[in-house]
Amino acid sequence: MSQENTVLNQIRVQLLESDEVDKQELIHFIESITKRKDDEHEGERCMVDLCEVYKNYYFDPHTKGSNSIKAVLPAMLRRSMHLQEKYAQPLSDINVTSKNFSKSHTWLQVLNDEVQDPYKMLPPVFDQWTNEELDQLSDIEDLNNGGAALTAYGFMQYTDMSDQEREALSQALKKYCELDTLAMVMIWEGFREVCVVKLNNIR
Repeated sequence: MSQENTVLNQIRVQLLESDEVDKQELIHFIESITKRKDDEHEGERCMVDLCEVYKNYYFDPHTKGSNSIKAVLPAMLRRSMHLQEKYAQPLSDINVTSKNFSKSHTWLQVLNDEVQDPYKMLPPVFDQWTNEELDQLSDIEDLNNGGAALTAYGFMQYTDMSDQEREALSQALKKYCELDTLAMVMIWEGFREVCVVKLNNIR
């Protein structure tokens, strides 16, 4: 959350100095979910850091001690019956809209009784390139982590490539970002399921 809070506040400053038509609407949105130290502002629906919730209240051995979203999401999918039931269905059946995946896409897939990691199911970016070209781009062949995404974004800006290659990389980045956002929703749903089960057990 601290990174998002910092970046959003930087964007707010840029908006204050900009001529964007919808700047006031965007500034209001940013102010509603962020906090600032300089004037002690805190939005009425300030972001909650799920990483802090995880570190303080939840542990799953499948994460192998990591609190990265890339480790927590697959672990949560293995444990949560709610997530397994919901996300094993096509997007069209669970009323989830996507700008980057088809309506028939399912986020949870099982192979040999093992829940598959959604990040590892993202399509490779450069499957149409030669082996020599892939050797030069080995760090970003698959966009399944933040470092690769940043590298790919920089590569797209500063490397000479065709429009088709640039579009393929752009689509891969959008899919990665969509999964990153959905992962936070899934983890929140998993936390909520744990809380409901515990409350029912207490009662």
